[in-house]
Parts: sequence; structure tokens; C-alpha cells
Amino acid sequence: MVSPQDFGTSSLSPASARVASPAAEHGSPRAHRAKRSQVSRACARCRRLQKGCSERRPCDRCCKVGLGNQCIDRDGSEETTTAQGCSPTQLHDLSLLSRPSMHAIPTFVAAHTLDLCVDRYFSHLFPTIPILTPPYVSRITALCLEQRSDTWVESACLLTALSALVVLQVEKPTEYSFAGLVSETNGAYGRALLDRALQYRHRLPVKPRPSLELVILTFLIYACHARLCRHSQAYFFLRESATLLLLYDHQHDKADTEDCLEETQVSDIVFRRLFWIILISERSNAIRYRRPITLQVTKAVPGLDEILIADASLVGFRHLALLFRPLDTSFFALLNGEATCHNPSCEELAGIEMAIHSALEPVLSLHDTQKANLRVTQLWLRIILWQIRLRLGFLSETRYPASSSYSYPLELAKDLMLSTRDLPIESMRVHGIGLTEKLFDMACAVVDVLARVPLSVSQPPLELSFDPLQSLRYLRRLMSDLPGGTAVYTDLLGKHIEDTLPQIVL
Repeated sequence: MVSPQDFGTSSLSPASARVASPAAEHGSPRAHRAKRSQVSRACARCRRLQKGCSERRPCDRCCKVGLGNQCIDRDGSEETTTAQGCSPTQLHDLSLLSRPSMHAIPTFVAAHTLDLCVDRYFSHLFPTIPILTPPYVSRITALCLEQRSDTWVESACLLTALSALVVLQVEKPTEYSFAGLVSETNGAYGRALLDRALQYRHRLPVKPRPSLELVILTFLIYACHARLCRHSQAYFFLRESATLLLLYDHQHDKADTEDCLEETQVSDIVFRRLFWIILISERSNAIRYRRPITLQVTKAVPGLDEILIADASLVGFRHLALLFRPLDTSFFALLNGEATCHNPSCEELAGIEMAIHSALEPVLSLHDTQKANLRVTQLWLRIILWQIRLRLGFLSETRYPASSSYSYPLELAKDLMLSTRDLPIESMRVHGIGLTEKLFDMACAVVDVLARVPLSVSQPPLELSFDPLQSLRYLRRLMSDLPGGTAVYTDLLGKHIEDTLPQIVL
């Protein structure tokens, strides 16, 4: 496999590409000491830091720290810029990057490896992350092979990030799924692909109107970081993908490709799916980490029923979007404890719970991965609503309604055990650490209820028709088989049990 440094070798400095002189060929003493390449003019930042600079503009050092757009050649003034906002040296560098050469590679992944990753995406990740379609993948692959249009580098990064996500989330990290093609383990190879995509993602020029490929690329990078438990980096790219989606002018993009109806239809399908996928991911992340949201459900957003017209197999994805649709900005203001938030009534919270409950209908044609994600997510959202009721003082000792009782999490944990114990573990493992975190939240709520939090002497002992410890044992065992469970969350749950219920032995 060609390393990322081999990409675009035509952009190497003239000093490094200079042909050896005849004197060097005849054994001249000068040939034993290569002349050091001199950079005639360092940028202002490197000169101020007294660091080595490069001839490329923006220079490599500024690009590495994300300050490429601030790379200045002379103190206090930038080079003359063009109408597009790029300096002549930047345009020259971009032209070298986009120019086909015998050493340039269309993607940063071997062709056969890319084919395997694309197949694995559609067979394992597509049921819950249905962004891409086969025609769209074929189109951006053709852009990379022909190195045409101004977005082919973005397409190459997109395919690299897609391969990284498949390797990290579908394959087992300690195994070798690409034997004969890659000498590294799946975990090491996936991280290498992610680093490669990030390297060229930072080198892409900033545009006032981002492309659809850039939005998808940014979201895939978020998904990779989330799989690796890099929570801060994941949130950064998730928020950036949501912002880029708002800046993306879908109508302008459709006008640019109106001469090709088929290409317009493909982009339109991908855009509709992408909006709801980012919305679901952003709201799920906001609940887990108590953060604000960016995307709103307005009358102008693509409808969920329109998505099903293109592919009837997305019915599970539609139900997943319906779970998060009733959670608006006022809900997150309440969840995050904003000073100006409106405290809802019991009826308003009951309305949200009813919408979450009715989002899942008896559907027979669901993939196992969809069943696992839908069942866990629905019960997890009910736990979140129960925690809000607990904070607002809406819970009571009565068992009716069940959602307002102190023992409600025990009922939900039992429902989770009964609804997921027949599903294969791979159908849950493919969702990554996000599903593990939801199970952890549910298990902690069960522990809190068993410890009678809030504690009151007048509370009678819980009278249940089942053993709640059985559900707790199931949750802990299930977490240990999922990504991040053994490394992080089972130990955290054990510590919580030890601090809260030291007398219980699981």
C-alpha cells in the first residue's frame, strides 16, 4: 500500500526533486555531501517561533496545528489573494494536488481493501447508518479514479474514512481481516486509515459553501472517534458536521447538476438520509453528555415518509428517527438545567413518553441490528424521562401510572432483558460504544432504585413479581460483551454498586 506521503509527489519541493549533477555521477567529492535545501523565505509564524519552515504554502508546520489559513509570508501582511480567497502559492499547491500523476493514488486505500470495506458497510452498518447508496459510492469512486472535478480529494478522504469506520466498528480489533493485503491488526489498521483521512481533511481548503462529500466525511470521522472512545474529538466533528450541513446549499447543488437528473436524484437521497442521521446522532450525544443541539425539525426538513419511497428497507431507520423527533430544544434546555428553561407539567412529560412509546410499531421485516438499536434506545429514553421526573419531584409511591413510580427502571430493565436476550450479540456489538453507554445508564438507574434513592424511612419495601437482580446481572453481562464494556463500563458499574449497594453480590 502506498503511504500518504506518496500522494501527489509532484508537489515535492524542487530541491528534493532535482536531478543529480554530472559531477555527482563521476564520483566528485561534492557528491558525498548533499547540499542542504534552503527555504528562501519562512512564513511569519515559523520565523517568530524560530522553527523550520517549508516551501509549501500554507507550510507543513502551520497545517499540522490547523493554522493553514493564517500562514503569512511577510510580517503583518498576507500574499495577494485571488477573488476566491486563495493566495497564488495556495492555488499553485492545490493545482499540484489535483493534477493527476503517475505516482498519485486515487484513494488512500488499496482497491481490493476498499471493495471489501464497502461490501461490509452495506451488509453490517447500512441498516442503522444508511447514508450512502451503491450509485453514490460508484460515482465518488469514479471521481477518484479519474481525478476529475474539484471534489475528488474530498471523495478520496470520504472513502478512506468509510473504510476506517468499517474496520474499527465491524471487525474485531485484535484479528487480521485483511490477511495478505494488510500486515496490521484491524485495530491498528483502522486507526491508520483514520489518521490518513484526518491528515488530508485538514489540508482541504475552506469553502464558503461546503460540498456534500465534505459533510459526509466529517460525520464519518466523528463516528470513528466515537468508536475509539475519543469523546472530545467525536463531539467536535459531530458539531462540525451539523454546522456544515446547515451551510450546505442543497438547492444550489441541485441547480449545478440539473443537467444530470440521475446524479441529482442520487445526491438528493443521500442528503435526506444524512440530515436525519446527524440529527439522531447529535440528540443521542446531547442526552448522554448533557450538551446543546444544532439541528431543528422544521417544516422545511425532508420528511421521513419520503425516505421510505427510495428504499423500503429503511423502515427501521424511520422508527429510530421518530424516537428522537419529539425531543426539541425545550426538552434539552430542561435536561441541561438551563436557567431560563420552562418546567413542564406531568402531562407534557407524559405526552413525550407516549410519542416515544408509539414510535415503534409491530414490524416484522426488521434487521437484527435494527431491532437491537430500537429496543435499547426506546427503553433508554424512558429511563431519561424517569430521571427528569425524579428531579422535578413527579414520582410517587403508587404503581399507577407506572412511569411515575420509583420502581419504573426495574420494569424497563426486565423488558430489555426479555426483548434482547434472543438477539445475536453481533447485532449489538456493531453499534459500537454508544449502545454500551445506554445500557450503563440503565444499569445505574436500576442500582439507584434498589438502593431506594431518594432514601426515605417511610418507604415500604418494593413488592415485585420478579427478581430485579436478574435483570441487573443480565445488563452487566451484556455490557461486558460489547465495545468498551470490559475496558471501561463494567468497572464503573461495579464501583457504583460497591458504593451504593455494598451488601449485594452479583
